[in-house]
Amino acid sequence: MHRSTDFSPATETTLESVPGLSVSTHTLATSHVTSWRSHSNATVVVLCLRGRLRIDIDRPMFAADLAPGEMYTFPPNLTYRLGAMSVDAAFLVVRSGVPWDLQEGSVAHVDREPFLRDAPAIAPVAFDDTVDANFGAYTAGYTRVDVLARTDRLRCLILGLGEKRCVPWHSHSEIDDTFFCIEGPMRVETRDPDATYVLMPGDTCRAIAGQPHFVSGTYGNPCLFLVVQGTGQYNYVPFETAQLGQPVQ
Repeated sequence: MHRSTDFSPATETTLESVPGLSVSTHTLATSHVTSWRSHSNATVVVLCLRGRLRIDIDRPMFAADLAPGEMYTFPPNLTYRLGAMSVDAAFLVVRSGVPWDLQEGSVAHVDREPFLRDAPAIAPVAFDDTVDANFGAYTAGYTRVDVLARTDRLRCLILGLGEKRCVPWHSHSEIDDTFFCIEGPMRVETRDPDATYVLMPGDTCRAIAGQPHFVSGTYGNPCLFLVVQGTGQYNYVPFETAQLGQPVQ
């Protein structure tokens, strides 16, 4: 669903929504900013998907232009705004907490440039067109599991995979897995239909309910990603074939 939103003038596409938790993607045109705002009970996490997303916060004063794959968390009662200063920006928003309230306001310091961070050097992410098809060479296991938000029917996680580590072949009976790359390159393999999705920071793909899928770095490299799992009851169904390797929960 596309609509104007609480993050106007951005447009929004709702991905998943249950009481107390929603996930959506947004697009801001160049030179547009939201109002200054805060939320008394809700936490907002943003992930830049494309372009550069300006985030400004007040008390403490800080500003940053997020690159694809970079995230920021706005806790309750923090005054902030979002913008697209030099190029269009696409971003993911995870909203958690009830009730969802929006309190618009103003800040004393209009010129935010003095508070702009010195952008860290971002190492170039290269993909050499190589995707390792030897699934049996990978071992299941995470290096990182961060729970951003969860309910009984929807959850948002940040997962990290080390060298030659994977999320092995499996499916879910009710829920979709929607992946957003933070550090890559990473790959999501699917069956029914067969497909290989190579994701760079900010890229996304989805494995629908009942569809077997496998996740790792493209050539055994470490990777980090956000996954939205919903809407429905979570379960894990191993997908076991001699050709695809024996998965482990």
